[in-house]
Amino acid sequence: MWLEAYSGGRAAAGAVRSLTVPRSPLVISLLPLPPLAGGSVTPVGVGISNTSSILDADQAVASLTLTPPGGAGATVSTTFGLVAGVAQVVDLPLAVPPLEFGNYTVEVRTSDAYGERHESTVWPSTPGVQGTLDQPSYRARDVAQLELALSNPGPFVLPLDLTVDSALGFSGSRSVILQPYVDETVVFAVPIPAALASGSRAVTATIQLPSGAARAIAMPALQVPPSELSFALASASVAAGGPLELVVTNEGGVDTTAQVELSLVDARGVSVTGHSGAAPVLAGQSDTVTIAVPAGVADGGYTLSGTVADESTAVEQKVFKLVMVQGSAASLTVATDEPAYLASEVMEFSATLANGPQALDDGTLTWRVTQPAGERVDLEPEIVPYTVDNSGINSRYINDVAVDGEGNVWFATETYWDGAVRDYVGGGVNVLSPDGSWTSYTAADSGLSDDIVYAVAVGSDGSAWFGPDAGGLDVRLADGTWQRFTAADSDLAGEWVSDIAVDTFGNVWIAYDGDEGVSVRRTDGSWETYTTVNSGICSNEIYALEADHAGNVWFAPREEGVCVRRADGSWTTYTAANSGLDYDRVFSLAAAPNGDVWFGYCGTGNAATVLRAGGSWWEDFEYPDMPGEYLSCTPAIDVDLEGNVWFGFSGDSDFVSV
Repeated sequence: MWLEAYSGGRAAAGAVRSLTVPRSPLVISLLPLPPLAGGSVTPVGVGISNTSSILDADQAVASLTLTPPGGAGATVSTTFGLVAGVAQVVDLPLAVPPLEFGNYTVEVRTSDAYGERHESTVWPSTPGVQGTLDQPSYRARDVAQLELALSNPGPFVLPLDLTVDSALGFSGSRSVILQPYVDETVVFAVPIPAALASGSRAVTATIQLPSGAARAIAMPALQVPPSELSFALASASVAAGGPLELVVTNEGGVDTTAQVELSLVDARGVSVTGHSGAAPVLAGQSDTVTIAVPAGVADGGYTLSGTVADESTAVEQKVFKLVMVQGSAASLTVATDEPAYLASEVMEFSATLANGPQALDDGTLTWRVTQPAGERVDLEPEIVPYTVDNSGINSRYINDVAVDGEGNVWFATETYWDGAVRDYVGGGVNVLSPDGSWTSYTAADSGLSDDIVYAVAVGSDGSAWFGPDAGGLDVRLADGTWQRFTAADSDLAGEWVSDIAVDTFGNVWIAYDGDEGVSVRRTDGSWETYTTVNSGICSNEIYALEADHAGNVWFAPREEGVCVRRADGSWTTYTAANSGLDYDRVFSLAAAPNGDVWFGYCGTGNAATVLRAGGSWWEDFEYPDMPGEYLSCTPAIDVDLEGNVWFGFSGDSDFVSV
């Protein structure tokens, strides 16, 4: 403020002075609130303090305004007086309208002669809703537990109607009164119907106030996975005449029907029984497919093969299970009373029949003299040669022979120098089909990585495995696609493969051209390597190997005879000193469907020896009507389902014979 003094009409002096106008000394605050219910009037306490030491507040006004979400506010007020330095509580009757979801704004004001004070805050009226399911996925006929976690963040009493709806046709309701600043949990049991398709089903929770205000909240979706079939044998060992059970389990979420095609195949590849039909499998449950094993089947190992197809997903799985059958295990030996007879003499025969644990019912013992008296016939095997000149074989070098379950004969060959064209020709893999047609695979027209192939083996699933000169393994799958394994990208113990065999379980055995032992790639994709350190194998340098139909695997090292890993995990070694082997240097192995095992030699006087299924050794075997240079070398042997023995040779005068 400017002050001036005048004298005689003229300003004589002046000064500036400050003028202080006091502001309102009142301070306000809301006291703790009681629960506020919609449609009610509730006194709300407002604390007011006069902070001045000299100024009294006369005829002051206190007001409270409640503004709903998106609406106009309603105000209530009262008049009061408050002397300096005193505090008091003023109760204002707050009318709470029917509640809506959202945020309510509350404003408290005081005014006196010195001015005005106001404070505002927000009161939420929307509860928090969080939904949780007790499982990530469900199956038909399950009951899902949907848990709703409710939280009230404000001072209002919230009477809620809860409704849960699912796309599966469920609708459920519940009422709850949610007190201010309180959490509460509500659980809904949502049934999953029996008949439904796989997929994701939406779930929605709706909350509603008495005013009619409602909000829908998306809940976690109900996931129902598709059907998923798996299968296992109830027992891998059955008695002849008893049931063989394959348990089919549906691990998925919806019901399905399994189309089952099964065949029980003996060691010769002959089906002795089978099953074809549909099996309904409920979600999360199992169904048993039963196959009656004939009472008269022989004792030993069989293969259960076929397919299990899921009607819902169209997924087809191959079945390949080894089954041990406790069947007939009889042996028959026949003897005569004399080694030779003259005409008119009486021949006396004796037969010894030794039976195993399985009874033989209604058996017949038949005696026949198959050769007329006075006539002697020496039976010689018929030899059928196959060469590059008279067949589809395109090479003079046959490194390996394999016969698959369909009767196809696979020949692993290599390129050779043809002087007529002055170039290397042939090689790859040649296949002779039962109808007499030929197919060839080379590096130029297939997935073979090299035209020099040292080993071939074919599994019961139709996959063909090859050991190329390029190293590693080439595989032609049953669907015609190709894969390749090397020591760099797999668990192959060595790079150069000398021989391959696939056992009755579908495991692939690999021998190496080195001292790495033998690896096996199992059907589940895992690998294991056998050496002299961790097993009973007779050498780490294995030249040839073979898997027979009883689950045994045979190994031929360079100079140590042969050893066999039995199906029970035990090991046996055979040498020329302790068995009927003619030599310890075995170059090739073959397992016949009837249980015989053939051993091929090279660089010795004889060509092969046969271990009969009964355990007796046969005499040494030589090939008549063959070039003399091959009479003592057999690098490749295999036996087909009819008992024909295939021999492969290598040299300038190529030869494959049967």
